[in-house]
Amino acid sequence: MPTILPPHRNLTLSLQIRPIPLPHRPHPPLHHPLYPPLPPLHPTHPAHLHHRLPLLFHSLALYIKTQFPVQLPLLPLRPHRHPHPRSHLLSPPPSPHTPSSPTSQILDRAILRTSSIQSCDFDAATGGLAKTWLFLRGVRDLGDILGGEAVPEVMKGWKSRFENVGLDKVRHLAVDWIGGTVNLYFLVPGPFSLEQVSSHLSLLSRGAPSQEIIQELEKLLPKQGYTFAVTLDVGTGEVMRVAYYVMGIPEGRMPDLGEWMRGFGEGARSWDREGLEGLVWSFRREGNGKGDCWKWERSYCGELRGF
Repeated sequence: MPTILPPHRNLTLSLQIRPIPLPHRPHPPLHHPLYPPLPPLHPTHPAHLHHRLPLLFHSLALYIKTQFPVQLPLLPLRPHRHPHPRSHLLSPPPSPHTPSSPTSQILDRAILRTSSIQSCDFDAATGGLAKTWLFLRGVRDLGDILGGEAVPEVMKGWKSRFENVGLDKVRHLAVDWIGGTVNLYFLVPGPFSLEQVSSHLSLLSRGAPSQEIIQELEKLLPKQGYTFAVTLDVGTGEVMRVAYYVMGIPEGRMPDLGEWMRGFGEGARSWDREGLEGLVWSFRREGNGKGDCWKWERSYCGELRGF
């Protein structure tokens, strides 16, 4: 019997993986106030097609099987009613026929005329879609991403500011449907420098981080170029967060994460043929560093390294 994932855990899956054939027997009832029990779709149903998956995943239940990472019993589409104060921006989920929010329009523009790879984060406690990712298989001009008619003017207004600090090439992007934000992941030419980090954090109206953090970033960020992310509030256009991503750190160069994190990592298995680990230095608008943190990320399944 599959066991349901513990609450308050987000799970990242690539939509490039093939759906696992489901057994031809009724699934256990799914008791959730937002999603009444409904019969799952047959494994051969057209809803399993790649381009339809993002529209259905917001209402699925996630299970873990002991012998394989995931089993996805898809359910018919239902409106996503999340009790978030900005839910008017996020509900119902986007549709290719009737776009419902500025965030969905940004995704539509990024997908247009590209072979982008789509991926999703799910809230394992509710089975709801938390975030949609687009890996662009290369870089796109910032103006191409923000130039759509439906993109809010408050977001378009950042184009020149981003370009002035060297942020004009987008590697991938993500929409947080719960938080009402959009993440833009830029390719920044290296090498990393104090001038760069000072200009990047000026987007938050704050100065450079501590010398210790700068030295860590200088040591780990690739010399030829690196990924830098900006989180924008869709409603206000405010920059909420910026972050430096160091992915694929060799085992010998990983900083000491502490005893607790090492213990967690020993049990957080990656199902990819070649796993991917990385660290993220995240800085928020609070000038006193109260909201700053770093994250340790490890791929779970879907061959993330290939993205």
